[in-house]
Amino acid sequence: MRLSRLSLARLSLPLAAFGLLAALPAPAQTVYTVPSSNPFPQYPQPSQRRRGRTRNNPNAQNNPNAQNNPNAQNNRTPRTNPQRRTQKRLPPAPPVDNEESVNTAPAVSANGTLYFGSWNHEVTALDQTTGAARWKFTAGDMVNASPAIGPDGSVYVTCRDKNVYALDGKTGAKLWQFTTAGRLATRPAVAGDLVYVGTSDKDKKVIALDAKTGAKKWEQATQTAASSPAIGSNGLVYVSAGKLYALDGATGAIRWSQDLTVLPAQAPTVGPTGTVYVGTADAQLLALDGTTGKTLWKFATGDSLDYPVVVGPDDMLYASARKLFALRTNGQERWERTGDGTAWSAPAVGANGVLYTGYSNSKVYALDAATGRTKWEFATNDGLLCFPALGANAAYFQCEGDSKVYALNRQTGRMLWTAAQDATPGAQTVLVAAPAKK
Repeated sequence: MRLSRLSLARLSLPLAAFGLLAALPAPAQTVYTVPSSNPFPQYPQPSQRRRGRTRNNPNAQNNPNAQNNPNAQNNRTPRTNPQRRTQKRLPPAPPVDNEESVNTAPAVSANGTLYFGSWNHEVTALDQTTGAARWKFTAGDMVNASPAIGPDGSVYVTCRDKNVYALDGKTGAKLWQFTTAGRLATRPAVAGDLVYVGTSDKDKKVIALDAKTGAKKWEQATQTAASSPAIGSNGLVYVSAGKLYALDGATGAIRWSQDLTVLPAQAPTVGPTGTVYVGTADAQLLALDGTTGKTLWKFATGDSLDYPVVVGPDDMLYASARKLFALRTNGQERWERTGDGTAWSAPAVGANGVLYTGYSNSKVYALDAATGRTKWEFATNDGLLCFPALGANAAYFQCEGDSKVYALNRQTGRMLWTAAQDATPGAQTVLVAAPAKK
């Protein structure tokens, strides 16, 4: 006689005594849903992993909050047995953990060289004019964060192999390395003769290293993993690590800290007047006095900020929280841009009043920084994550989706050259004169 699942459930105790339950097929795996506070839905946070329906799932058709969500119909939460059916997944999105993705912009030097890290464990130097590879340095794992360039031209990078590396900017030769306890995925910051690094959950600290030798000068414990540091003109070093810290750049002593539920990976930004801007876990953009830590104003972004705030000319701030928006430095919104997909990069703003950014529709845009209107656009080959850096005449985009670096004319969007992220020194660079769409 064949027993139903319900009958087996009612007889579970006697059946278990005879070892029959072990023969039952395991229920199908459930895909866990993530509330909208997590900006990257396919990477659930530990506290959000639950079986079956999730009440706060904005993509569920039976959720009243899904009225304005275009993905709702295609992402229904199962109405029947949630252990028998599997929920459809959302479209790909950038990982919430920097350690699993190369979320980086190239570093542009004054000597005509472009530096970037990549998935293939390498740091590469390209000629800014031609895209030809000048040198490569092979690390022990992926290089997930942008390099930093020191006053003497040295290049500093962090790596998932737990090391901070200092490289000769001209040759790529390793000058020194410093080993930490955990994987590193934050951009170093350089000021004077010190290199500042935010470390992982294994360390939970900020460290200052001698730029010439790599010797540790000081360390300061933090609440969680520390973000990329930001350095103010007042000599303070700012990091997000569960709370926002202001550290003395010379000694590491805590000048002040604010318990603001700051996203651990959300690096702060310091404006020209010393104001510190940072995004919080409850979808707020905060402006704080850099000297005292006093909150000056708050702005509701509607979603968590994906990348640090960018300060542009004319007292303007630019930020990405799924959409791109512009604020005045007093917290008043100037404009927001929707309709092109998700803004998946921190923008770069030139002194010419043009803003450059990448979107999830595989395009990069040049926008009027004052109005948000499109000046030109350029389509990449599945370049979902495009991070810009600006040279004198070119905008450089490192695109994760197609593993290429693009050099585009800043005024017209015409492609000057493109190079593979695993470019080999001496290899042929593709030089193209394709016009951009206006």
